[in-house]
Amino acid sequence: MKLISTPGFGRLGPRTLVRWATACLLSAAGVVATATGIYFLFSPSGGYRGGRNPLYDVGFLLSRGTWNDVHTWSGLVMVVLAVVHLVIHWRWLAEMARRTGAVLVGRRKPFNPKVWARIATVLAVALPFVAVVASSLYFLFSPGGTGARGGSVGSSFLFSRSRWDLVHTWASVIFIVAVAVHLTMRRKWLARVTPSVFRTQTASNH
Repeated sequence: MKLISTPGFGRLGPRTLVRWATACLLSAAGVVATATGIYFLFSPSGGYRGGRNPLYDVGFLLSRGTWNDVHTWSGLVMVVLAVVHLVIHWRWLAEMARRTGAVLVGRRKPFNPKVWARIATVLAVALPFVAVVASSLYFLFSPGGTGARGGSVGSSFLFSRSRWDLVHTWASVIFIVAVAVHLTMRRKWLARVTPSVFRTQTASNH
């Protein structure tokens, strides 16, 4: 594939294509995980209760088990892509961590507000994502667990199952809001590189 020069962006190389593809796939997996999470948030849950729960195992379009599988696998895809995203940006993250440490101890001038905003957004994305993954692992592997919001009592680890459920729910909400802010901050890059990607692919096919 040859590199294509595009106005305002320069030469589009494989690294940029990987960054763009990872961002798009990560966003798509996030949309699926969010949609299925909303289903579990508002769908009726609980056991059969000897027939006293008429909404037991009532599904919407798909069965509750299928929704759970989609939520679990989309979450797993998100984790894998998040690791790829981390590796791609590791050099920038390490450099920013070094510079931030230097600023905090007074060895260099403070960042401008835009840089602080980007650092804060990255932390706002990363920290709740870790909480989401940790709580997901609890639901997935705890005895009696049935995946996301499975409704079974199960066992407790550090917290009760209901507390883990709250952690998972609110960490997910914070994560979604932070990702929306992050994408808004990166909208110019996305708007500039997306047409270039398709022009590159079109040129490579001729």
